[in-house]
Amino acid sequence: MLIDEIARAESLTAVLRGISDSFRVRINYLGTCENNDYSDVFGSIEDLFLREVELLLDDKTVVRAKTFCDNSCEFWKNILLHEKRPLGDILFNNPEIKRTSLTVQKYLYNGVELPHRQGIFEYLDEKLLIEEYFLPEIKLFCDD
Repeated sequence: MLIDEIARAESLTAVLRGISDSFRVRINYLGTCENNDYSDVFGSIEDLFLREVELLLDDKTVVRAKTFCDNSCEFWKNILLHEKRPLGDILFNNPEIKRTSLTVQKYLYNGVELPHRQGIFEYLDEKLLIEEYFLPEIKLFCDD
């Protein structure tokens, strides 16, 4: 599979699982942060809840992801705090959760151009923002 095909996939979790049975998620951070960069998504909300993870294939980090929600949103915050499953398993198996946007762009990582995804999901008008940054190690598992 080509790296751009992976980046545009509906569910990154499903694609990475299909590439290797060794797919796993490592949680690096759970906590609050200030809304310095996401007023276009969260408006004037000052405090966000943040979950930072690494997505691994064969124990190699292939994607770094950050997930944000309003710190006062119990629905999303509960999922981010307590769910041990990858978010893709939850987001695409609950018909009440809707993806409202997915963008794929390129960014430079140590001089290498790689995909960066940003997706917004909604549940009862509460938003969840996911940013996924592909790392050079993803190329070990791609055809390109």
